[in-house]
Amino acid sequence: MANYKTHKNFGISITVLILISIIVSSLVLKENIEMLKINIQTIIVSLVMGIIGSIMPDIDLKNTIPYKIFKNFLYLLAILILFLINMRYSSEAIFIDININNLNITQIQILIEVLFTFLIIYIFIKWFDNNTIHRGLMHSIPFAIFTSILNIQFFSLINEEMEVFRLNTFVIGFLFFAGYITHLILDEYYSIDFYNKKIKKSFGSALKLIDKNNLFGTFLIYSYIILYTYIKIYQE
Repeated sequence: MANYKTHKNFGISITVLILISIIVSSLVLKENIEMLKINIQTIIVSLVMGIIGSIMPDIDLKNTIPYKIFKNFLYLLAILILFLINMRYSSEAIFIDININNLNITQIQILIEVLFTFLIIYIFIKWFDNNTIHRGLMHSIPFAIFTSILNIQFFSLINEEMEVFRLNTFVIGFLFFAGYITHLILDEYYSIDFYNKKIKKSFGSALKLIDKNNLFGTFLIYSYIILYTYIKIYQE
């Protein structure tokens, strides 16, 4: 199995190469291809998400760097989501008064949202720790597609709420997927002992289409991918 540093370095390399290819293609091609249009914000976010994708499959390894990054990322994500939800409130309502007696209804609502959100994340992390195994469902192609779609949907939401960014969600999702797949390919590569010309037991446990130990989870993910694809085609 490749280590954290190897996954990260390959993730950076692949992400940068793909970004350069997309930028060059957008400049060379005369056709006005919408999915190739990117700006500096998209480049930065894509680079970050490509790196995250390259280490994400190892978040099921407890007490590792990817696992710690994953936990911190969840809390940061919660803060961002709460911010987006409460953007429509008045600016005064966002700042919570220390004196509980002076809180208005909107401020109390925000406080409850914050506490509830962080409680849900804490419960999810505990559930995640007790119900995931390394080289499980997360080390699979459908999970890579699934999380890439979630990236597209999340950054599409950001585009709607904060128009200043104008992110290309397709490019972000694709770079995340590229980083994720790079991780799986590296794991399979390191499962082969080329010097002794033998294959380790871990071979085939990363770059797989189905997790035989979690058929229900695999079914749910494939169902989501199919439903998302159908809706996108139908909307077009």
